[in-house]
Amino acid sequence: MDKIAKTLKNISNKVYIVEKWVLMIAVIAVTAVNFVNVIMRYIFKSGLAYCENLSLTLFMLLILIGGNIAVKSDSEIRIDVCRFKDVRKKNAFKLISDICSIIALVCLLLGSIALVQHTAQYNQQVATLPITYLQLYSLLIIGSILMLFDHVVVLFKHLAAIQTGVEEEAE
Repeated sequence: MDKIAKTLKNISNKVYIVEKWVLMIAVIAVTAVNFVNVIMRYIFKSGLAYCENLSLTLFMLLILIGGNIAVKSDSEIRIDVCRFKDVRKKNAFKLISDICSIIALVCLLLGSIALVQHTAQYNQQVATLPITYLQLYSLLIIGSILMLFDHVVVLFKHLAAIQTGVEEEAE
């Protein structure tokens, strides 16, 4: 179990490097787009038509990557209903939490797939950007898969912790 957890963790770390670069580029781009749009509005009294949609698209990308990084770094918002002093009980409770999160992400993935299938029937283009809604909504599937993969990595990490009987190390 520990070997599987380490292998999945290595794959996750490689994906994380790419995500950090995409996140950095997207943050710079969304800041630049909004800055240019504000300057255009205040100086020239007219904004650029594509800025709103581009900003929303980039912001959607930021949310999906940020959500995945939150899963990866185990910093999701959570409410601990029970606190256990026993390491085995604590790890078992984390495992239950992981399973619930995986079920929720599978539901999100299935909903995203249904949305993309429905969108594929009409294949409309975003009004001010040279992309289709199909391409835009496909980001939901990619983000869901990335979060699901990292939750599986965390699940195997918690399974390894249960198997060894020690609390997992903080990252």
